[in-house]
Amino acid sequence: AIDAERLLPRLMHNGLPSAEAFKNVVEAPVAELGGRYGQVRAFGELVQLLWREGKSTAALHLEDLWNELLGYAPLSLICGYRVRTIGGHEGPRVDEIVRRHRTSPPRD
Repeated sequence: AIDAERLLPRLMHNGLPSAEAFKNVVEAPVAELGGRYGQVRAFGELVQLLWREGKSTAALHLEDLWNELLGYAPLSLICGYRVRTIGGHEGPRVDEIVRRHRTSPPRD
């Protein structure tokens, strides 16, 4: 288990999640665990933490990084945010985060 509140600062660079840091801190362990166990399930609360802080642009960027990872990693992502909670910040963007959120790889 990885504590999301401790992990989040390691991902951030100039107010946004860094793709390079995400690769090192999230993607590498997912790949290692996937190689060992075949399938990884992650409870992703990082997006929720950013949204709760009012950092919706960073939250959307992080959602995109997770979606990219879902495209090629042996990963199922369990949503870690509540729509009721994210609705308190920049309301119209709630639709955007829900639209972007995936829990499994895209299908062809």
